Amino acid sequence: GFSVRSKSEAFITNALYVRNIKFLYEGELKLEQYDHSKISMRPDFMIYTKSGDIIIWEHLGLLNNNYYLQSFATKLRNYYLAGFTPGSNLIITADDTYGGIDMASISKIIDTIEPYCLITKYE
Repeated sequence: GFSVRSKSEAFITNALYVRNIKFLYEGELKLEQYDHSKISMRPDFMIYTKSGDIIIWEHLGLLNNNYYLQSFATKLRNYYLAGFTPGSNLIITADDTYGGIDMASISKIIDTIEPYCLITKYE
């Protein structure tokens, strides 16, 4: 019922949707960093957990674009300063060199986080 920026993000959206995992695509997330400064970001996906926390999922699609990679490095630093770390509450995936996505890996990631996620019934 909404548009996404890439086919890979569409695949991830569908995989979350089929499992009824509550998420928001590119929603605004206000972060307070360790120095108490505040910034606003728009993660690819915010996944809501049963404990009231958020898991951020960023999918990288333009790995051959230097500006894109520099922008992501800044984004990653901001997440880290706000307490988001890979392997905990930050998921980072990427297209392969041909622009494809490994859906088996995506499914395994979702298998891992699903027990902690809020489940919703999408209409």
